[in-house]
Amino acid sequence: VGGLTDMNPGNGIFEIEPGERNFLPYLSKFNSDGEFLWSVAWLDGWLYLTELTTDNDNNIILAGRFALTIDIDPQESIYTISSEGGREAFILKLTPEGNLIWCKKAVGSISSLSVDQNDNIWATGSINCNFTSDMNNRASTSILLQKYNGDGQLLFSNNFGGEENFGTGDR
Repeated sequence: VGGLTDMNPGNGIFEIEPGERNFLPYLSKFNSDGEFLWSVAWLDGWLYLTELTTDNDNNIILAGRFALTIDIDPQESIYTISSEGGREAFILKLTPEGNLIWCKKAVGSISSLSVDQNDNIWATGSINCNFTSDMNNRASTSILLQKYNGDGQLLFSNNFGGEENFGTGDR
């Protein structure tokens, strides 16, 4: 989204102004009849949303990547997270009304999210592993599997493939 945008496709008006940004990550919610309910946008820093799912209470789980320091709370409250220099992954949880519950920085790049019957969040993706062997420096990409509880606590993280395993196992 760029420039002043009406997020409501119906008769009402719900405008978001992104300011100087060329793009604007946003999330809109509609009811089962397709009627607009609400929209939120992230106006701060570099943010890219990659995945979305819901838990058993219809809370919204999002994953993506960010850079620099950003305000991850899409509402008027401020909750900042900072990268360590490059682009980093995050997982966040919103209420069904779009209010921030929690946000956690994550390892690697998340390409898929799912929620099990116990509201545990499973994230899969990839991680770039750089290491030095006896012969030379190497880089490898491994498959990443992470498990978070409903409160955002990391329960398990492991990678598979590549040249080395960097798993944390159960915590």
